[in-house]
Amino acid sequence: MTQKLKLALPVFALFVLIILAAAVGGCLGSDNSTKVTYQPAQIESVKVIQDNGTIYAIANVTINGGCQSIDEQNITAPVPGTKPENNEFDIYIPVKVQGDVCTAIISWKEETFELGQVFGLPDGNYTVVVNDKNATFNIKSESNTTKVFTVYEE
Repeated sequence: MTQKLKLALPVFALFVLIILAAAVGGCLGSDNSTKVTYQPAQIESVKVIQDNGTIYAIANVTINGGCQSIDEQNITAPVPGTKPENNEFDIYIPVKVQGDVCTAIISWKEETFELGQVFGLPDGNYTVVVNDKNATFNIKSESNTTKVFTVYEE
């Protein structure tokens, strides 16, 4: 075996071990001393739907690698049925980033939030803001028993 090949094999083996460790654990250095940071999640899109009179906001969240996860405990969202201030529903989705060397596997997750009932909100335009993305909808009464729910495309 040549001298170059003898040197290349241990380097290649070390590289393979690092990749395997990252793939299995998602994150290298995940012991208790690993640095953990929090930041706003990357939101790809927000849509608003109505199902049987209940209004929902659905956020599509991008998870950028194996060291990142949605910080479920610190999501903030309005209590369903609460009239929003200035007709704006504010939702914050943070992510927890743990470690320095991570897998580069990007994944997506959908988070759904109940906003309230169509008949529980006064007529008007409403905006749902999730981190840096938003969606807008309108509620309009046609009679005492009929309300029209319209979503505006962004």
